[in-house]
Amino acid sequence: MLRTQPRSLVWRSQAQRPNRYGLQFNPGQFGSGPLLVESVVEGMAAEASGLRAGDRILAIDGTSVSDLSMLDLATMFRRSPLTVSVERDGQTIEMTMTLD
Repeated sequence: MLRTQPRSLVWRSQAQRPNRYGLQFNPGQFGSGPLLVESVVEGMAAEASGLRAGDRILAIDGTSVSDLSMLDLATMFRRSPLTVSVERDGQTIEMTMTLD
């Protein structure tokens, strides 16, 4: 019997890692209104743009996120730069996020 080691995904270097904006949402909220940002990773593009945990993303590049699926959003977050409309403290703010 041939025994194989379990496969694991290991990034061999930072250069091989895909670019990410560095923000996290609860997957259960997709397609149900604005996206609540649960966390922002220190030192990544989302933080550099001014995005904060607790912000509510209303639109990306002028497209409302209310009816977008997780796949739609994943596709959008591969683009750079992104203009994001965010609700914070009752005000709407526009910011631009750019991947390096």
